[in-house]
Parts: sequence; structure tokens; C-alpha cells
Amino acid sequence: MIHRLGFVFMSLLVFLSAAGQTDSLRHELHEIVVEAASVIHKSDKDLYLPSKRVREMSNNGLILLQNMQIPTLSVNVMSESVSNSSGEVQFRINGRVATVNEVKALQPESIVRIEYHDNPGIRYNNVNAIVDYIVKNIDMGGAFMADAMYWMRKNPSGNIFGNLQINSGNSQFGFTVSDNLRNNAEIWREYHEKINFPNGATLEREETPISGVYDSNQLHASANYSYILPQKTTIYASLNLTHMSPNTQSFYGKLTSTGIADQSPVYLSVGKLTPMTSPSLNLYLDQKLGNRQTLVVDIAAKFINNKSESYYVERLSEGGESITDIQTSIQDRNWALGIEADYIKEWNYSKFTAGVSWNKYLNRSTYLTSDKSVYHVTRDKVYGFAEYMHRIKKVYLTAGVGIEYDNQVLKESNRENSSVKVIPNFSAVWRAGWSTLRLSGQGNSRAPMLSETNPTMQQIDNYLYQVGNPDLKSYSSWRADLKWTQTFKRINTSLQVGYWSTSDNAIAPYYYWDDASHLITTYTNGHRNSMWWWQASASAKIIPDWLYVNGTLDMSRYYTSGSDYRHSHTSWSYNGSLILSHWGFQLLFSYNREATALTDEMLHRNESFNTIMLTYNWRDWQFGAGVFMPFGKYNQELTLLNQHYNYSQIMRSNFIERMCVLKLSYNIRWGKQKQKVEKLVDVSNESMSSKAASR
Repeated sequence: MIHRLGFVFMSLLVFLSAAGQTDSLRHELHEIVVEAASVIHKSDKDLYLPSKRVREMSNNGLILLQNMQIPTLSVNVMSESVSNSSGEVQFRINGRVATVNEVKALQPESIVRIEYHDNPGIRYNNVNAIVDYIVKNIDMGGAFMADAMYWMRKNPSGNIFGNLQINSGNSQFGFTVSDNLRNNAEIWREYHEKINFPNGATLEREETPISGVYDSNQLHASANYSYILPQKTTIYASLNLTHMSPNTQSFYGKLTSTGIADQSPVYLSVGKLTPMTSPSLNLYLDQKLGNRQTLVVDIAAKFINNKSESYYVERLSEGGESITDIQTSIQDRNWALGIEADYIKEWNYSKFTAGVSWNKYLNRSTYLTSDKSVYHVTRDKVYGFAEYMHRIKKVYLTAGVGIEYDNQVLKESNRENSSVKVIPNFSAVWRAGWSTLRLSGQGNSRAPMLSETNPTMQQIDNYLYQVGNPDLKSYSSWRADLKWTQTFKRINTSLQVGYWSTSDNAIAPYYYWDDASHLITTYTNGHRNSMWWWQASASAKIIPDWLYVNGTLDMSRYYTSGSDYRHSHTSWSYNGSLILSHWGFQLLFSYNREATALTDEMLHRNESFNTIMLTYNWRDWQFGAGVFMPFGKYNQELTLLNQHYNYSQIMRSNFIERMCVLKLSYNIRWGKQKQKVEKLVDVSNESMSSKAASR
């Protein structure tokens, strides 16, 4: 049924497009005024130009992106999330990696265009997709924005955001603070598992949910300074702080066991706690060298102090003495330093980019519940790349190669792992009028994570244990896709097919029995994941300036294999949105069904949302009211397919279903603003962290 509805929907949109003509807008490029479509297709990205009407109905950068109705993009203002069928989308502003708070702080009048990279390539470390806001320079002035969303539950929750920008000559000062409060949100899970013992016996355990809680307060604050000498020098510095506490998730239920022996039901409490505090510093220089050359240098430093705790407690009666009490607590203190330098040279029909980066990670993990043993891990990653693009009439050719050296040292065990990976990238784009055809391919690599390599044994429950493997090696992956896009007056459409695969030495969990009653989970190389997919997307102006629709239908086929398993899975996903605007009012409807992906032996589906919101713009104010999950049931799902140990977990929440929200925004500008400094590159300042094993 879903397949037929998707086919009918796409057929209708293609029919409507036949009556359309190219929608032309005037824009300025290198001081030459030309006629261009509202969607401009380039070799490596699509340029979307917001109309006057879109600006009028938007009071920040995120709402403007939603109103742009870009095909394949799913934008949800209520959850402040942006994704496409392949996963999360990265924000950038004039090339610099940005947060959703920075996007919200953008004034719609300052946004020249939005560049959408759905196949970013080697320069961007092959992230899934990028939405890059190109912001114009404005003169002196300032701006203030405040935004609050209140979730109407007995335990108040919601989001608070504030931003202040002050300009003085060539300098700009910015201050941002946000707080995301999830106050004892009610959750529960449906859980069933089966353990197959070496002697042929089995044990099945079923949880009947009683209650559960998610509790988190996420505070983000930032202060930045920038200096701009137009067409010459940009200097940027920012000091940031992230604090998350208590960041807990817990479940309580009645556990019934059948199989190897008669067992009385027990009351089970399981949960995890992951508080974190992280200050960071970022320094940036963008220097124009003349003759269309640019040098970009980015330095980032971060400290992370976080704890990862998990617990598993069984009781014979509610509130009674525990008969099983398993606790795991790991304290991490991590440092990360990153330096990157890029060189960019442009000609009339070609462009060359080269860069090199170095990242240093220092981790100190203390296992508080395991005789307070301490482990130190040091990691160095050096990455260099070069990429060249050349246009031949209607064809754009791009080729690049990256080389990554990764070295990881485990001090206590005196182990060292090193790897060198070659990462190729290419694309060929043909563009003529309303049609664009693109063929692209790229490589990537993934190094072992800290939780996969640390050799400390962690007990999960009475039967399950987890231990890392210090001998893990990095592995490679490849992706290729073919995409055809069409642009008409009232409709944009897109068709895409693709294939992705890892090498045969991918890292994945491995399960084995060390005796008759202990099942060990570790990690090994020697696995493989692959998938192919097709996707159809469209956005249409049903009634110009009044009614817009946007939809995507996606089918993915997954294959995984290891030494003792082979699995396949087919997944359908879809999303759609509708925007009805008139007289300052805007009705927003969004429906999203996430894909169920297969990785190794795990099926996983993230939360799917549907939302309705009505907003009204009046001068510098916006008022809104909406409902989370007006239809269906909220859930997330995990299913393990292993022959020794398999389980199914579905997490649900009454907190989100049919939850009403109120929204209030205030946005004011004075004087003539100067654009916020944005960077062309963003060096990685990620850090390693431990993860307590849990059930």
C-alpha cells in the first residue's frame, strides 16, 4: 500500500511539473547581473535563493530553511532537527561548521542563499550532507533574539534560547546561551530476550514495563569575537561551554524468566547516567593572498570531563532487598587538540583545494567500580588531501585523494595500532537547463573507538559480560551514487540510486561463551556491511505563496556478514511536510517515518516524529502553538539477531504523544548589522570517551 501511494504521489508531481516553466530570479555573481533559477545546480551543490515571501514568513535561519522546502530535506522546527534519508545533516555558515543555535540566531534578511551539499566530498571528510548558509556583510549595528518553547506536561520541560550580537567597526561581539530541559519525562520499554547456552539449553526473559524516566538539562553557552577586513582578513575566536546533567535514562519492570529452570518473577531496575562538562576554545584565520588564492588556518582545543555509569538491579519484591546488584562507573578526563590548514586556488573554469590536519587525543579512564584501575590512551591522526575541479562546457569533473595516518597507543598494555588509508573521491556532473545528472564515488575510513579497544571486563547482568579488543584495526568503506534532479517553475524533483559497502575487515561485536554460564561480548575485525538504495523526492508550490508540499520516499536493502552469520533486510522510509501561509499565519505539518537500518547483527530504528504547529508573526514577535505526535505511537526500536543472544527492545513514551507546546519568539535588529564571522573550514575537536556496558 505504501509503495502504491508513493508511486501515485510522485506521478502527480511529475504531471504538475509538465505545465511549469523556469522560475527566474535576478542575482549578482562577480558583479555581473544574470538571470538564474530559484534553484541553481552546481557541480558539487545546489544553490537555493530565498524569496521575499519566504523571508517575511521566517524570523530565524531554521524557520527559513523549513520554508524553503528543499527536496530530500526533512526540517522539523519543533524538534529543531534536520535530516535526509541517509541521516543527520551538518549545518555550516559561510563554510564554517555551526550549531542549530547559531542557525537560529541568523537574521533572514542577511541570508543571501542556502547551499545544499548532498554529497560533500573529500574536503568535508565525507559527512552525510551539508546545509551551508551564505550570509552577506552588513554595516554597523546589533541584534537580539530570544526564543522559548514550553512543553505542557506536569513536569515542565522545553527549550530556552537567547542571542546578542554587537558590532563596532570591523569587530563583532556575540553571546549565546541555550537550555534544553527534559524534566523527568516518562518513558518505558518492551523488552524480550533469548539466551542459547552451549549445552543446548535456552533462557527467555520478558520485561513487563512498570515505569521509566528520562531526565536531562543541557546547557550551552558561547562568547565570540571576530575581526573582518573585507576581502582581506578574517579573525575569529570563540569560548564555549557545554554542561549536561544528570542525563539519565532508567527503566523499571517485572522480569519473567522461562527455560533452563523454574524462576520466580523479579522486579528489575536498569539505567544509565552520563553527565558531562566540556569547555572549548576555537581560533580561526582566513587570509586572502591575492590572485584568487586563500589560506585558512583553524585551531581547536577541548577538555571533556564526563562520567558513564550503568546499573542492573533485581529484587524479589517492589522496594525489597536486591538479590542482584551490578554497577559500572567510568570517569573520563579527555583532552583534544586539532590544527588544520587549507589552501584554495580558483580560476575561471577550475578550482584546486589542498589541506592538512593534525588531531591529538589524550584520554584517561578510571574504572571506579573495578578496583579503580586507570587506563591511558593516546591517539594521533594526520590527514592530508588534494582535490581538483574542472568545467568543460556543461560537464563538471572533480577528483581528489586523501591520505590518513592513525596511531593509537594503550599505555598500560603497551600496545600500539597504526594504519594508513588512501581515501579517493570523484564526481562527474552534467547540467543543462532544467536537468542535472551526477555520478559520484568516494571512500572513507573508520578507526576503533575507545569503548571497543579498552580491555577492562565489564559485567552487564548475571550472564552477559563485555570486554574491548586492543588489537582492532581501522577499516575502509566506499560509496557510489547516481542522481538526477529536475527544476521547474512550481516543482522540483529528484531521483537517486546508490550503493555503499565496507571492506571485509569492518569492526563489529562478536559473542562467545568462555564457560557454561558466561557469554562474552567483544569486538573483532572480519565483518562486512553493504547496502543499495533508491530515493524519489519532490517539492511543489501547489498555490504559490500559500501552499507548499514536500515529500521523500526511500527504499534501502541491507546485507551484513561475519564469521558465523549472514543477514539481509529491506527497509522503507518516507517523510512529508505541508506549509499553509496567509495573513501572517502559518500552519505547519510534518510526518516522518525513519528507516530500520541493519548494521552487523543489529536492526535499529530511531524515533519517528509527526508534528502540527500554528504560528503568527507580528512585527518582531512570533507566537505559536502545536502538538507533538498528534498521530500514532512514539517508539524507538533495537533488535539483535545473534545466534547465542538475541533480543528486541521497543522504547515508548506517553510524555511525547499528543503533547501540546507553546512557542514565543522575539527578534529585533538595530542599526546596520555586520555579518557574523564564518569560517571556510572547521577543524575537528572531538574527543574519545568511554561507555559503560548496559543491557
